[in-house]
Amino acid sequence: MFGCMNLWAIVKLNNGLREGVRTRNLRYTSASYLAQYGAFLLEIADILGRRQIQMTKRYAHLCVSHKQRLIENYFGEILVETD
Repeated sequence: MFGCMNLWAIVKLNNGLREGVRTRNLRYTSASYLAQYGAFLLEIADILGRRQIQMTKRYAHLCVSHKQRLIENYFGEILVETD
């Protein structure tokens, strides 16, 4: 039915993805969402199949709210202002 189309072309066609979308776009988007929703960089690296965290550090800027919660949980009592 699809002739010479490769599997990725079929997936794009069936899911309404535009022509320029590549598998790495989905990989980057998934990693970005994981970072934004609180995954640790080591967890993201593991999910992406990275052996080293270096390439995963590019998502660190998306972990701001997660880092803020971590700081508040750890230092919360110290940071509370007293009268």
